[in-house]
Amino acid sequence: MRTLLGLLGTAAILACGAQLCAQDDSDQPDSVCAEAAKVPVPSADLPQGGLGACDAWSMYYGIDQDADYRMARLCAYAEKDAIEVPPPPLDLDAGIAAPAVLAMIYAGGKGVAPNLQLAVKFACETKGAWDDGADLAKFLADEKQKGTTRLDLDVCDRPTGRQMNYACILRDQGRIAIEVPAALKRFDATGTSGEHARFQKVLAARSSFLDAHAKELSGGTVGVDQASMTQANETEKLWAQTLNDLAAGKLPHYSEQEFAKADRDLNAAYNEAKGDALSCETPGICTTPDELLQAQRSWLAYREAWVAYGKLRWPNVSPDSWRTLFTLERTDMLQNAD
Repeated sequence: MRTLLGLLGTAAILACGAQLCAQDDSDQPDSVCAEAAKVPVPSADLPQGGLGACDAWSMYYGIDQDADYRMARLCAYAEKDAIEVPPPPLDLDAGIAAPAVLAMIYAGGKGVAPNLQLAVKFACETKGAWDDGADLAKFLADEKQKGTTRLDLDVCDRPTGRQMNYACILRDQGRIAIEVPAALKRFDATGTSGEHARFQKVLAARSSFLDAHAKELSGGTVGVDQASMTQANETEKLWAQTLNDLAAGKLPHYSEQEFAKADRDLNAAYNEAKGDALSCETPGICTTPDELLQAQRSWLAYREAWVAYGKLRWPNVSPDSWRTLFTLERTDMLQNAD
């Protein structure tokens, strides 16, 4: 985690969605954590010697390596021992990775016997400059109260605050950096030279659209706003999924009527987004009408590049099918833009 969170920028961690920021400010009961603090750690689970520098977060999630729950546990305990108490105010590593990894390991019984009480203990210890694991601890305690003995916990589904959320965004970026090239290779592995050349035009059109879409997301400040970064990740995940589906023969089959409805829905979503853009008073912070328009034009060029490519590679698939597929995707983008 030190390797991962050491890359974080303060501005990126501070820039979070409204819901996540609101969670940071909420009051949390401390009785659950007071009880959990008394729970002893099994001595057999602790490292028996110095491990040297390690990264429990990457070991647990398999970032640039195979996931190894045993080594992640041992590393997490070693990292916990190295944390300063109290941690420096702006130390973005301190108190986040090690206890979060241990909470997941004990909740899910990953390489150890499942122990929700220990998971609660380590959730309570997950603290940073902008994070507090008390809410996660209460969730685990409630599950234990219901009789749950094992829970497949992923802290990225329940981030403890801005710092954890950003670490999870980086985790997803790492996965995407592997998944997208693999999907592209699989998709473009067959075909004629003409099809390969036409697909390059699709890629160029998509690149232009993504550049315009980045500005559309947050007025040109994408990369600082966590919500925008999350949306960019989702766009890339969908791209990989689309390529894999098409490579597997899952082709779109929409009717002319379905395209007409999708087009109406897109126009409604675009007009709503345009209304929001018209109220933008601070270019560079919010999306302006021109940024929205440029993104829409770039998207239309991207969609039509797909139509031309699809006609060449899959002549039995109608242009309306391709237009419907990507119109539905674009409508979802506009409706879910932060």
